[in-house]
Amino acid sequence: MIIEYFLQKVLLHSQFFDLSIFAIFLHLLKLVLLLFVNSLYLFFRLFLFLHIFIVLLYNNTSSAVMFVQPAESAVS
Repeated sequence: MIIEYFLQKVLLHSQFFDLSIFAIFLHLLKLVLLLFVNSLYLFFRLFLFLHIFIVLLYNNTSSAVMFVQPAESAVS
């Protein structure tokens, strides 16, 4: 918003620039940035979910292995 305000103030003094094209450009830029940020957020949520799932799976298997190994070593 601050960048948009600054650019509008600077470009208001320019007589050779069409502000409607500038407004369309700013809205497209905002849309692209929002899509990029949302995709990063969704990727982070997916990564976090997969990370938690893998850690829980690893903890379950490692704890099961920890319980099994002493029993095998006691038998042998």
